[in-house]
Amino acid sequence: MSFPEIQKDLKLRRKALWNRVDEIDARCGNSSTIRSDLPEPVKEIGRQAREALERDPSSALALYEEAASLGDPHAMVAAGWMYEYAIGTERNSDKAYDYYHQAMGLGSWQAVIYYARQMDRLGHRDICISMLEDAVEVDHLGAYFWLAWFRYKYDPTRRTAASLRPLLDHAIGEGHPGAKWLLARLLVRGKYGFTRIGEGIRLIWDLNLDLRNEVDLKLRPQPGSGGSASGS
Repeated sequence: MSFPEIQKDLKLRRKALWNRVDEIDARCGNSSTIRSDLPEPVKEIGRQAREALERDPSSALALYEEAASLGDPHAMVAAGWMYEYAIGTERNSDKAYDYYHQAMGLGSWQAVIYYARQMDRLGHRDICISMLEDAVEVDHLGAYFWLAWFRYKYDPTRRTAASLRPLLDHAIGEGHPGAKWLLARLLVRGKYGFTRIGEGIRLIWDLNLDLRNEVDLKLRPQPGSGGSASGS
């Protein structure tokens, strides 16, 4: 494998990892429960937005905003995310903030996670930590990972790393790949003692194999594809 191919492979694995993290944030965010009472036409607009996201982000945003105006909390979070990261539009932190707040007002814990991450980017550390602690209180799986992530980001010491173990162990026990990756990094860096560096290396190896299998599965030609993943 050439160096460019190795770089591409590593990039795909990182993308797979963070896609899983995002999926957990969404799955455990109770938006689907809140959305269950929405009229079917509103849900359909959200489905159309998701389908359009990759091929036409601007159209997807318009659909998300339409669904958000009709009370869809998932669409509110999605629209906020697109404004925050300038996807299909110019960056607008104020609009992202407004959409996250609307979704939180409807009880969306997924919105709490996104809002906490926005507060970190804006430098409001205390708000970020406080919001994530609230989400942990209601047992939101993604919040365990993010709370550990930001606590260590703000104080990267061995004492902090030791205090994170209950959060990370719980998240890993529930299958959170981001928590496994973070624990592996801390182990490799000797935050739990130099005798445990090998344990971190093994965790990274296992996680990389898992992610590689996922990447290979997505790239594998599908039946009827004509021998390529794209069908060309």
